[in-house]
Amino acid sequence: MKRIFSLSFAVFGGSVIYANVSGNVYPTLPGGFLLAVGLPLVSLLFRDSIDARTAFAYVGGIVCLSVLYRCHVFLFPASVVGHDPGLYAQQVSQLMETGRLGSIQESEISFYTEAPLFLVLIGAFGTLVRLPPTEAMIIYPIVVGALYPLVAFALVRCVGSEEGWRLPCIAATIAATATLSLRYGFWPVAQTLAVVLWLVFVVVVVRYYTDRDSRFFVLLTLLLFALIFTHKIPGFVVAGTFVTLMALNRFVRDGATKSMAEKLRSRSVGTLAALAAVAVLVQWVFVTDYVYRMVLRVALLATPQALAAFAERFTDLFLGGASGGSMQYEWANPLNPLLVFFLMNTYAIALIPLAGLGWLVLFLRRRREPSTRVLLAATAFITAMIALGYLRRAVANPRRFTFIGEILLIVLASVAVYRLVPSGTRLPTRPLRLLIVGMLLTANLFAIPAFPAHPEAPRNYFVTTEMAGKRFVDERVDGTVHTDYVFANTPPANPAIVGPEDKYSSLSEELLNRSSALYRHRHVLFRETVNVYRTPGESWRPTWHPERGFDREYHRTYDNGDVVLYSSTPSNGTTRTRDR
Repeated sequence: MKRIFSLSFAVFGGSVIYANVSGNVYPTLPGGFLLAVGLPLVSLLFRDSIDARTAFAYVGGIVCLSVLYRCHVFLFPASVVGHDPGLYAQQVSQLMETGRLGSIQESEISFYTEAPLFLVLIGAFGTLVRLPPTEAMIIYPIVVGALYPLVAFALVRCVGSEEGWRLPCIAATIAATATLSLRYGFWPVAQTLAVVLWLVFVVVVVRYYTDRDSRFFVLLTLLLFALIFTHKIPGFVVAGTFVTLMALNRFVRDGATKSMAEKLRSRSVGTLAALAAVAVLVQWVFVTDYVYRMVLRVALLATPQALAAFAERFTDLFLGGASGGSMQYEWANPLNPLLVFFLMNTYAIALIPLAGLGWLVLFLRRRREPSTRVLLAATAFITAMIALGYLRRAVANPRRFTFIGEILLIVLASVAVYRLVPSGTRLPTRPLRLLIVGMLLTANLFAIPAFPAHPEAPRNYFVTTEMAGKRFVDERVDGTVHTDYVFANTPPANPAIVGPEDKYSSLSEELLNRSSALYRHRHVLFRETVNVYRTPGESWRPTWHPERGFDREYHRTYDNGDVVLYSSTPSNGTTRTRDR
């Protein structure tokens, strides 16, 4: 294993160097990471036997690669990835300066001022290692990259121990490439920490029902308390999981009833379900006012328009071609909705059917085991919420629930891989398993959410020149500046700067329509490197060159090669910089 992982780290390092030198980050970085984890996977599948020592060494190497990849994707952009992390950086900056939670009460993301554990962890880590807020967020790529493969490894050992050490290692490899864990590692949000706590909760529940140690019950209570002050969904999932587990225990009646009573008493399940329900009630009613929004969302589900909206959504997707939905612009082409839908969901398309097969295998073969029933109940409830989200997105966001259940679904999919191609048959078992797992890894790493610079989606970060242009305008330009939708809604380049909120205004619709209103503004900030523009609903490619009209109608007052500030009145001279 040492030689294989030495080669893997060399391959990964080479892809990082090439991406930095050439500027071609996609598909270089995902491809390099795929090859880096693929080499030890091939060695694992074609070994005659795997012992515990080899398995632990393998998982250790996979964890290192997982952490390194996530940290590099987090660090290589000049800005944080995504919109929300910039707002979080402002909140954490205020928290680190004052040391008081009250200092972040007046914030755009108000929920997390009431449930601030996500922000507190960033602030505590930043203070401890003396990093600014934007860099202190690296704690999340580190934690996610290390924890996800380890949790997958541990859970597969619980539900598939008869398969030896090879199957847990496969699960750890798939978990290292899990799409949404990648996205919310380099794009940290409050749900990132909540899912980490949720996965720890699942592992502790499994140990509690296996070992019957009361100390685990105390730990479960502490984890529930932490979830209340982290995010609004996982507490609800915990409650739903235990309710589903109670239903599953009643539904499954066989000769194992007495043995199940010894390890999985109905009373303890009911106690945990009640405890989780109280935790959700406290969070939604007392900590926050989220209960009112949930009532409204459930009411929306009950309307007769729900199924009509679901049908219309998928009819537009699969029959509408490249219509781009209801909005149309005269001088822009929409991204192909069918292609975008496929690339956004390749990981789910590959993972969920395999996970469903794994669920059936475990239900038929190991439903008597307490640990297996916990996993079956959790995945059944989460999958139901994902389906509900696709039916009515306003009620449940399917991606959020997929993120919560992703590692559990990977555990089920890993079991399915072994059952699809069982040993002892005439089929080439090892090559077929490698093919199936390789398809999963590829679907995970090359989905749009798995990387912040996919060619079929807007770039989700800013390069050095764009941050320099943003900083120049933040500090030196008075009055409203009109720019594209993403730039207009981005927090200041310096997290310490707060407001004014009306500093920027979006002109994306004017630009995509080639409207004459483009030339009636005092200041226009234009990014010459952007070829896909995001609007509140969709993404578009312009069919004209806006800079030509801007050069004709405005004066260039700032130009760093990629970002240009146009002004309606001439300045003493154009500021030209080269921030490459």
